[in-house]
Amino acid sequence: MKSLMIKITLILVILTYICSGGYFYYHSDLFEVLMITFGTCSYHFLMRLVVGALIPQERIDPSHRWFKERSWEPAFYKVIKIKSWKNSMPTFNQELFSVKDLSYQEILQNMCGAEVVHEVIIVLSFLPLLCIPYLGGMPAFLITSILAALVDLSFVCLQRFNRPRIVKIIDRRKKRS
Repeated sequence: MKSLMIKITLILVILTYICSGGYFYYHSDLFEVLMITFGTCSYHFLMRLVVGALIPQERIDPSHRWFKERSWEPAFYKVIKIKSWKNSMPTFNQELFSVKDLSYQEILQNMCGAEVVHEVIIVLSFLPLLCIPYLGGMPAFLITSILAALVDLSFVCLQRFNRPRIVKIIDRRKKRS
Protein backbone atom coordinates (compact mmCIF):
# COMPACT_ATOMS: atom_id res chain seq x y z
CA MET A 1 0.00 0.00 0.00
CA LYS A 2 2.84 2.38 0.88
CA SER A 3 4.56 2.12 -2.51
CA LEU A 4 1.22 2.47 -4.31
CA MET A 5 0.47 5.67 -2.40
CA ILE A 6 3.90 7.07 -3.26
CA LYS A 7 3.39 6.24 -6.95
CA ILE A 8 -0.07 7.84 -7.01
CA THR A 9 1.32 10.95 -5.31
CA LEU A 10 4.11 11.21 -7.86
CA ILE A 11 1.67 10.87 -10.77
CA LEU A 12 -0.63 13.52 -9.29
CA VAL A 13 2.26 15.95 -8.78
CA ILE A 14 3.42 15.44 -12.38
CA LEU A 15 -0.11 15.97 -13.70
CA THR A 16 -0.38 19.14 -11.60
CA TYR A 17 2.81 20.53 -13.14
CA ILE A 18 1.73 19.59 -16.67
CA CYS A 19 -1.69 21.22 -16.23
CA SER A 20 -0.12 24.27 -14.57
CA GLY A 21 2.14 24.69 -17.59
CA GLY A 22 -0.85 24.31 -19.89
CA TYR A 23 -2.81 26.87 -17.93
CA PHE A 24 -0.04 29.47 -17.82
CA TYR A 25 0.81 28.94 -21.51
CA TYR A 26 -2.72 28.71 -22.98
CA HIS A 27 -4.81 30.44 -20.25
CA SER A 28 -7.37 27.70 -20.78
CA ASP A 29 -10.27 27.14 -18.38
CA LEU A 30 -9.86 23.39 -18.84
CA PHE A 31 -6.22 23.50 -17.77
CA GLU A 32 -7.17 25.70 -14.81
CA VAL A 33 -9.76 23.19 -13.61
CA LEU A 34 -7.34 20.29 -14.11
CA MET A 35 -4.53 22.20 -12.37
CA ILE A 36 -6.72 22.89 -9.33
CA THR A 37 -8.09 19.33 -9.26
CA PHE A 38 -4.73 17.58 -9.57
CA GLY A 39 -3.11 20.14 -7.27
CA THR A 40 -5.68 19.54 -4.55
CA CYS A 41 -5.37 15.78 -4.90
CA SER A 42 -1.56 16.09 -4.86
CA TYR A 43 -1.76 18.09 -1.65
CA HIS A 44 -3.97 15.52 0.08
CA PHE A 45 -1.74 12.59 -0.88
CA LEU A 46 1.57 14.36 -0.24
CA MET A 47 0.37 15.79 3.08
CA ARG A 48 -0.55 12.30 4.30
CA LEU A 49 2.91 10.98 3.49
CA VAL A 50 4.63 13.93 5.17
CA VAL A 51 2.48 13.85 8.33
CA GLY A 52 3.03 10.11 8.72
CA ALA A 53 6.78 10.58 8.38
CA LEU A 54 7.08 13.61 10.69
CA ILE A 55 5.00 12.62 13.73
CA PRO A 56 7.21 10.78 16.24
CA GLN A 57 4.76 7.95 16.87
CA GLU A 58 7.10 6.10 19.22
CA ARG A 59 6.85 9.01 21.67
CA ILE A 60 3.07 8.76 21.96
CA ASP A 61 1.85 7.45 25.30
CA PRO A 62 -0.93 4.86 24.83
CA SER A 63 -1.95 5.26 28.48
CA HIS A 64 -2.76 8.96 27.98
CA ARG A 65 -6.41 9.76 28.65
CA TRP A 66 -6.85 10.90 25.01
CA PHE A 67 -6.72 7.24 24.01
CA LYS A 68 -9.20 5.97 26.59
CA GLU A 69 -12.52 4.72 25.29
CA ARG A 70 -15.37 7.18 25.89
CA SER A 71 -18.70 5.95 27.24
CA TRP A 72 -20.56 6.92 24.07
CA GLU A 73 -18.18 5.21 21.65
CA PRO A 74 -19.59 1.64 21.64
CA ALA A 75 -23.07 2.95 20.78
CA PHE A 76 -21.61 5.20 18.08
CA TYR A 77 -19.76 2.26 16.50
CA LYS A 78 -23.03 0.32 16.35
CA VAL A 79 -24.74 3.25 14.62
CA ILE A 80 -22.02 3.51 11.95
CA LYS A 81 -21.93 -0.32 11.67
CA ILE A 82 -18.15 -0.41 11.92
CA LYS A 83 -18.06 -4.22 12.13
CA SER A 84 -19.48 -4.46 8.61
CA TRP A 85 -16.76 -2.32 6.95
CA LYS A 86 -13.71 -2.41 9.21
CA ASN A 87 -12.08 -5.39 7.51
CA SER A 88 -12.28 -3.78 4.08
CA MET A 89 -10.20 -0.75 5.10
CA PRO A 90 -6.68 -0.59 3.65
CA THR A 91 -3.61 -0.46 5.88
CA PHE A 92 -0.73 1.81 4.91
CA ASN A 93 1.87 -0.46 6.51
CA GLN A 94 0.58 -3.92 7.49
CA GLU A 95 3.78 -4.70 9.39
CA LEU A 96 2.85 -2.15 12.07
CA PHE A 97 -0.16 -4.27 13.10
CA SER A 98 1.16 -7.82 12.63
CA VAL A 99 0.41 -10.06 15.61
CA LYS A 100 2.95 -12.52 14.22
CA ASP A 101 5.85 -10.06 14.30
CA LEU A 102 4.98 -7.63 17.11
CA SER A 103 3.89 -7.76 20.72
CA TYR A 104 0.42 -6.52 21.59
CA GLN A 105 2.04 -3.60 23.39
CA GLU A 106 3.85 -2.60 20.18
CA ILE A 107 0.62 -2.93 18.21
CA LEU A 108 -1.14 -0.73 20.79
CA GLN A 109 1.63 1.86 20.41
CA ASN A 110 1.25 1.78 16.62
CA MET A 111 -2.53 2.09 16.86
CA CYS A 112 -2.23 5.22 18.99
CA GLY A 113 0.36 6.63 16.60
CA ALA A 114 -1.89 5.91 13.61
CA GLU A 115 -4.80 7.62 15.35
CA VAL A 116 -2.78 10.79 16.00
CA VAL A 117 -1.52 10.84 12.41
CA HIS A 118 -5.07 10.60 11.06
CA GLU A 119 -6.33 13.25 13.47
CA VAL A 120 -3.65 15.69 12.31
CA ILE A 121 -4.50 14.85 8.71
CA ILE A 122 -8.18 15.63 9.36
CA VAL A 123 -7.26 19.14 10.46
CA LEU A 124 -4.83 19.65 7.57
CA SER A 125 -7.47 18.43 5.09
CA PHE A 126 -9.12 21.83 5.40
CA LEU A 127 -5.97 23.83 4.60
CA PRO A 128 -6.76 23.95 0.84
CA LEU A 129 -9.79 26.11 1.70
CA LEU A 130 -7.29 28.96 2.07
CA CYS A 131 -6.83 28.84 -1.73
CA ILE A 132 -10.46 29.80 -2.43
CA PRO A 133 -9.90 33.59 -2.39
CA TYR A 134 -7.07 33.21 -4.92
CA LEU A 135 -8.31 30.41 -7.16
CA GLY A 136 -12.06 30.30 -6.67
CA GLY A 137 -13.58 26.85 -6.97
CA MET A 138 -15.09 26.87 -3.51
CA PRO A 139 -17.34 23.82 -4.09
CA ALA A 140 -14.41 21.69 -5.30
CA PHE A 141 -12.15 22.69 -2.41
CA LEU A 142 -14.90 22.25 0.16
CA ILE A 143 -16.05 18.87 -1.16
CA THR A 144 -12.53 17.45 -1.40
CA SER A 145 -11.66 18.71 2.08
CA ILE A 146 -14.78 17.23 3.65
CA LEU A 147 -14.42 13.90 1.85
CA ALA A 148 -10.72 13.66 2.74
CA ALA A 149 -11.49 14.43 6.40
CA LEU A 150 -14.25 11.78 6.45
CA VAL A 151 -11.89 9.16 5.04
CA ASP A 152 -9.38 9.88 7.79
CA LEU A 153 -12.13 10.00 10.40
CA SER A 154 -13.02 6.43 9.42
CA PHE A 155 -9.42 5.40 10.19
CA VAL A 156 -9.57 7.17 13.56
CA CYS A 157 -12.79 5.29 14.33
CA LEU A 158 -11.16 2.03 13.30
CA GLN A 159 -8.19 2.57 15.64
CA ARG A 160 -10.45 3.62 18.51
CA PHE A 161 -12.80 0.67 17.93
CA ASN A 162 -10.01 -1.92 17.92
CA ARG A 163 -7.89 -0.49 20.73
CA PRO A 164 -10.03 -1.67 23.72
CA ARG A 165 -9.74 -5.24 22.43
CA ILE A 166 -5.94 -5.00 22.31
CA VAL A 167 -5.89 -3.45 25.80
CA LYS A 168 -7.99 -6.36 27.12
CA ILE A 169 -5.55 -8.87 25.63
CA ILE A 170 -2.60 -7.01 27.19
CA ASP A 171 -4.38 -6.87 30.58
CA ARG A 172 -5.23 -10.60 30.47
CA ARG A 173 -1.61 -11.46 29.69
CA LYS A 174 -0.38 -9.27 32.57
CA LYS A 175 -2.74 -11.04 35.00
CA ARG A 176 -1.47 -14.46 33.91
CA SER A 177 2.16 -13.60 34.59
